[in-house]
Amino acid sequence: MLALGGESEHLEQVAPLLPHLTYLGKRGSFFQLLAPPHEVETVGSEPPAGFIALVSWNDRESFPLGYIQRLDDWGAALTFDMVNIYTTERIIRGCGRISMDVVLPYRLIKAGRGFAIYEVPENYESR
Repeated sequence: MLALGGESEHLEQVAPLLPHLTYLGKRGSFFQLLAPPHEVETVGSEPPAGFIALVSWNDRESFPLGYIQRLDDWGAALTFDMVNIYTTERIIRGCGRISMDVVLPYRLIKAGRGFAIYEVPENYESR
């Protein structure tokens, strides 16, 4: 499952685009929309129940056990022309593209050639 945070008006603009996504990030990370997107109220910046907040491990008070994954986010200076493959403008690392290391609270269950199965431990607390 995927949760997006932000202002209601921005989330309403993004919602019609979500059915067109088929993967995020790494090769083989395919997914599909199972239900129409809907808005959920949460307290502050807390993720909805059952979701894992992608917080840089540098911003945490303690280092949780899990799988360290480097993720990219866009920076404040990112423009559409930078991500448009039909323009000559390029993304500048650290400005338009920001990398952060997060700890995903997963435990490896089984792995083989071309696949890995992880699970979230039962006693995991998101914060």
